[in-house]
Amino acid sequence: MNRRELLRTGLLAAGAVSLPTRIKAQTTEGPKPMSQVPPIWRHRIGDRVVTVVSDGYVPFEDWHSPNIDPAERARILREHFLPTDIYQGSINTFVVDDGKGSVCLVDAGAGRLLGSTSGHLIRNLNFAGYAPEDITVLLATHLHPDHVGGAYDADGMAVFRNAELVVSEADHAFWTDDRMQAQASSDAKFLWDIAADALSAYAGRVRRFEGEAEVLPGITPLALPGHTPGQHGFIVSDADDVLFIWADVIHFPPLQLQRPEVAFAFDVDPDLAIETRRRTLDMAAADRLQIAGMHMPFPGAGHVVRDGNAYGFIPSRWGYDL
Repeated sequence: MNRRELLRTGLLAAGAVSLPTRIKAQTTEGPKPMSQVPPIWRHRIGDRVVTVVSDGYVPFEDWHSPNIDPAERARILREHFLPTDIYQGSINTFVVDDGKGSVCLVDAGAGRLLGSTSGHLIRNLNFAGYAPEDITVLLATHLHPDHVGGAYDADGMAVFRNAELVVSEADHAFWTDDRMQAQASSDAKFLWDIAADALSAYAGRVRRFEGEAEVLPGITPLALPGHTPGQHGFIVSDADDVLFIWADVIHFPPLQLQRPEVAFAFDVDPDLAIETRRRTLDMAAADRLQIAGMHMPFPGAGHVVRDGNAYGFIPSRWGYDL
């Protein structure tokens, strides 16, 4: 008996159990689903619940990874069963809810700035049970468009009207420096304008931090410079439970886990970004840290493992219970 006959016989022996009427009807009549369910994922860290909320994705092309041969890039993507022309880089955000009234959102997605594949944060937040006014702290890993573009609307007003915006002193200083903008290429000058718009929307309630003191109870910053001068990740911890949100340490997981030296086109200091990536991957693997990344495939959480001079990624387990 071959495999197909075995399956057929097994189904017949089970009595040809019929599908529930509602499911059966959906397979034969009416409009078919044309989109995914809203992408959210919950994980408990001690008494805190971390909800990963997708803002969508940003398409990364060849030019976004400037220091790898296009043929090599295509080979690696093909090995991962991915298209070789466009890589869909997830845009993940993280709600950290302590259950006592503090609801922190780590990054705000792209809003309307990067096209129709992103900007879905508010819809997905609502599905997760949060309204924009529920957010008490907006914690920015850095001030790039896909991290703060969703923090303000088309009128320049704060989307999260009850939240303070918390950002590192180093990133704030860089993106508010007119001299840095003047020295930037014409293709990059808009980045300073977006950072200024986000900061202006939260004028009077922007808090800057330095060092590694907690920015909120149970949330500790960790400097990850290179991609931007003041990029920080955040370690969410409660007793022995830890989640390390590592911001933009990685943009192209298939490429940069296998080849950590691959840069990203918008790295302010590519060499430092590569050094930070290697150091962070080594730390995550050695300490067996559960990590979560803004551009890791949704929901972005898992563990890093060493594989010679490269790295692998094992996604965190999904379960019914938190």
